[in-house]
Parts: sequence; structure tokens; C-alpha cells
Amino acid sequence: MKIRTMMAILTGMCLCAGLAAFHQFSYAAKPNKATLTGIKGKVAVQAKGTSTWKAATNNMEVNAGDIVKTSADSSAIIKFSDGSMVKQGAMATMTIGALSGSAANAKTKLDVDSGKTWARVRKLGNESSFNIETPTAVAGVRGTFFSSEAEESVSTFDVFDGQVVVSSTADPSQSVAVNAHERTSVATNKAPASPTQIPAEEENNGRNGFSEEEYTSATFEIQVSVSPQVVKPGENATLSVQVFKNGEPYAREVDLKLTLGGSATFADSGSNTISVTTGSTGGATLKISNSVEESVSVDASMTIKVKK
Repeated sequence: MKIRTMMAILTGMCLCAGLAAFHQFSYAAKPNKATLTGIKGKVAVQAKGTSTWKAATNNMEVNAGDIVKTSADSSAIIKFSDGSMVKQGAMATMTIGALSGSAANAKTKLDVDSGKTWARVRKLGNESSFNIETPTAVAGVRGTFFSSEAEESVSTFDVFDGQVVVSSTADPSQSVAVNAHERTSVATNKAPASPTQIPAEEENNGRNGFSEEEYTSATFEIQVSVSPQVVKPGENATLSVQVFKNGEPYAREVDLKLTLGGSATFADSGSNTISVTTGSTGGATLKISNSVEESVSVDASMTIKVKK
């Protein structure tokens, strides 16, 4: 199965300097950060200590204490530095409870006040933790794919892969281990129910709530820059493109399709569209020209094969 990842890039970024800094900054030392992506519909963020809601945007960083809220028919994906992701479904409110450590020893806590979320958590090291807390329960994970749904007086957890330990917020000593294909629920001031098998159709629908296509797409980012930003008639400009996976340069050849906005054209093709294969570092450079003086915007797309 193939999917497409499309990202519209505003020009003027200093990509070369950014990449140099990136290579000098190891993955393990990257601070534990949370970034919004895959935004659909109306998603708003309230920064810690404020009463103002602002419209969420792709690549917007959210911090501990910030609140993310989705409206009807809306959703957003939150990416973390270690590659873990959480998708927040429609009509859901979630607070970033805690973000600490680095990508190698990240400690993450999310408070789901209402609504449904899906979590795809990378396998964690011994010093890392990833917890999702609802009004009635806490789910602790080491590396898994599961969903949580917080309603007024009960929370439900469906585990699709791995294992989740679910405990009662009223009495943390009351806990159950929920394995793949199982579900539990926790009512107010009650112990978690004994895990039961998820009906096959419900499990399939649950998995599709945060599909492999969405997850794979969200791991990749395409960054593009044009230098100089304003292309003048008779002069060439350099377009640089770099593919990232989970925030790191993707050190493989990648097939890309690039499309220029406005009147600009690629020197190699003479048109505003070109297909190009990056080098083994996931990057490429091309020359562009223009018949008029204007800033240039770029659309970049790639095709990813999702394993079944």
C-alpha cells in the first residue's frame, strides 16, 4: 500500500545551517518535546497560565501545562522526541501533564480529560516512562499501540499491540495488565475490570482510528529552502530539500516530486514540476530560474510503502 506525504513549505529557511546543527546534536541528547502535526478540522491550544485559545498549526510545539482541544470532526497528532505519537480524536481535551528528560530517557505524562486518544509508543528504556491519565484511571506503557476513551464516569482502554498496565486513580494499587487484543474499563472509585477480548470488528475499527498510513506519514517531514528567497530574471537560485524521519535526517535515497509556485521553473526540466531521487543522505539540491522577480513557494511530496 502506498501513501503520500505532502508539505507546503514557506521559503526563506536557513536549511544548511539548520542541518549542520542537527548533525552535531545527537538523537539521545534531544530534549523531550511535543509537536503537533496532522491537524484536521478545528484544533485549539491554550498555553499554560493563560486563558486564551489559539488555533493549532502543524509543527506547533506544545509544552507541559498546555491544553489541546479538538472540535467535532477534528483531530491532531502529537509527536514526541523519541518517536512516540498520540492521536487526539474529535471532541477531546488533553493536557500535557509532564515532559522531561531527553529522547533516550523521556518521561511523558498526558492527562486526557475527555474524549478518545490513540497512542503508539516506541519501546522505552529503563529510565523512560509514558503515562496517560484519565479522570478514573492511569495507563502505563513501555512500548505499545492502544486507545483510551474518557467519559464522564468511566474510562475504557483497548490494547492492539504490546501490553498496558491500567490502574485506578482512586487506588493505584488496584491494577491489571491488559495484553494485545484485550480491553478493560475503570469506573469512578472502582478497580479496573478484568480484561476481556475485544470483538474483532471493534478492534479493527479501533486500529483504524490511528492507521498505519497516518502513523508512517507522521514520522516523515520534508524541509525545503530556496536561496536567495527572491529569484530574479536571468539569475539562478538554489533549491535544497531534506527528508527527515522522526526528526533525524533520513539517510536513504527517496523519490520526491517537487512543484514550484508562481512562474519559477527548474533548470533541469524547464517546467515547474520535477521528479528527483535524493542522495543517500536524504537530501538534494537543484537550480531554479524565473522570468519575473518573485518569491518562490515549493510543494514537496513523497511516496511511502506501508508494510502489511
